[in-house]
Amino acid sequence: MLELLLRYNPEIKPKALNPTTINQAVARLDTGNRAFAELVVSDVGPDETAEHAIQFFGADFVRPQLEQDLQQAIADAPAQAPFAVVFGCSDARVPTEILFAQGFNDIFVVRVAGNVLGAECLGSIDYAIQTLDGVRVVVVLGHTGCGAITAAVDNFLAPLGYLAVAANPPLRSIVDGLMTAVRGAVHALEIAHGPEIRTNPHARAALIELAVVLNSAFTAAAIKRIYKDHISEKLDVFFGVYNLTNHRVGLPGPEQIWQDGLTAAADDEEAVNALCQEWARSPYITRILAQR
Repeated sequence: MLELLLRYNPEIKPKALNPTTINQAVARLDTGNRAFAELVVSDVGPDETAEHAIQFFGADFVRPQLEQDLQQAIADAPAQAPFAVVFGCSDARVPTEILFAQGFNDIFVVRVAGNVLGAECLGSIDYAIQTLDGVRVVVVLGHTGCGAITAAVDNFLAPLGYLAVAANPPLRSIVDGLMTAVRGAVHALEIAHGPEIRTNPHARAALIELAVVLNSAFTAAAIKRIYKDHISEKLDVFFGVYNLTNHRVGLPGPEQIWQDGLTAAADDEEAVNALCQEWARSPYITRILAQR
């Protein structure tokens, strides 16, 4: 059994632990995710209890919560003071604060199925960037096995089934918003593995996972372009994919199956396309295609 505890220490000064630079913010998220992943995959029997004191930035795995964070009276409620904005998927298996091992008031979270960058989500991100001075990084977080991406891929592969989507405007807005990533992934796979990939029985699975990564990269690059006037030494955009199997945030590596850590958003389409070609040839995608 794994037990998560919230600890309160009145000696901790308000928001004293918040990062003040982009690098510190990214390191905090990467370190927190690594601690979470190591805890979740611990070898604990059904009748055992895991006791872990994972340290980062001098705090326990679950950060001490501040007195202001625990106030019940509305008049005494603390102001928002997150250091990061995370734009993630609605999937219940991807709990943002938990997988980054962060506490109350640390992350401004925006979630929608498939990370589709619609007007409402963009408005929330805009609010955080324009209003919350402590934000140092905007993160686009996809995840493996995404259901929204899977629906988009299936509609691409079997377009006659699109009628059911077309007749459902809310669903259509999500699926249509993911088609750019799906088409880009198809193109990259055909370049990397040749047209014969169309007959590979595992092409669909590979297409889904590559589209997940590419969608996160495209979305991060789009946000960076939209807010180019705000990008500075105090704010930048990163992206990553949460792996549901090993619980680590990262991307397919050029040599290793999975490379942990967030990645800076690309500056232009050429950079995104180059990364897509690299991911299409990665051991992660190649292994999916080679399954028996």
